[in-house]
This record gives sequence, structure tokens and C-alpha cells, in this order.
Amino acid sequence: MKTETKTLILWLTILALFLILGATAQTTVKRNESGVFCEVKQPSDTTAKPTGDFYQDSKGGLHPVFISKNGKYFVRHTSKKTGKEYKHYLNLVVK
Repeated sequence: MKTETKTLILWLTILALFLILGATAQTTVKRNESGVFCEVKQPSDTTAKPTGDFYQDSKGGLHPVFISKNGKYFVRHTSKKTGKEYKHYLNLVVK
């Protein structure tokens, strides 16, 4: 009886996890002017804001500096190999 109860609890837990994951993976939609449902896409950096400052790399290139919602400074770079954009976080030294 003890083993059957543990197995039942395990299966119920797995089922609950799948239901939770399915519910959180839903796509956000809204109606447009013609009444058609369209997917609402939000960029991942919605709270990142430009600071107005620039970062000069070792080759002399200037990159705009952004601040994240957590207060961390970063610049965006593009990989030469893959062409993908990535963030380069900056460590500020206060004198």
C-alpha cells in the first residue's frame, strides 16, 4: 500500500507540473482593427534604457551604453561569426 501511494503521488505531481508549464507557455494575443487575433510580441529588453554614454572598445569603436532594470550597465555587440546580438556587461570602477 505504501508503494502504491508513493507512485500515485509521483504521477499526480508530474501531471501538475505539465499543466503548470502548459499554462505559462501560452501566447499573448489581442484583436487588431479588423477583428483578427494577432500575437503580441514584447522585446526582452523592454526595461533597458539608453544612458546617453558611450563605451570605447580596444579598437576605437564607440557603442551606446544601456542600463538594465536591475541597474547593470551593458553594451550590445554583434558576433562576427554568427551575426547574433549579445550583451557585454560593464564592471564600473568607482574612484
